[in-house]
Amino acid sequence: MKNKLIYRNAMRSVKDYFIYMMTMGFITAFMFAFDMMLFSESIRKITVDITIMAAMMGIATLLIVIIVA
Repeated sequence: MKNKLIYRNAMRSVKDYFIYMMTMGFITAFMFAFDMMLFSESIRKITVDITIMAAMMGIATLLIVIIVA
């Protein structure tokens, strides 16, 4: 009886958790792609001073993490 109740409640909340997990997955993928620009050779050729860009991207990433948390 207890297992049946647990299963029923889990199945009811799957759609809510699915949306949450998909959102977290997208945020993680976008942040990874955003942060990988620092290591891109074509971006390094365009940017004169990579340290300023790295600092700005670090601040932007920190703000995104705070908002998501």
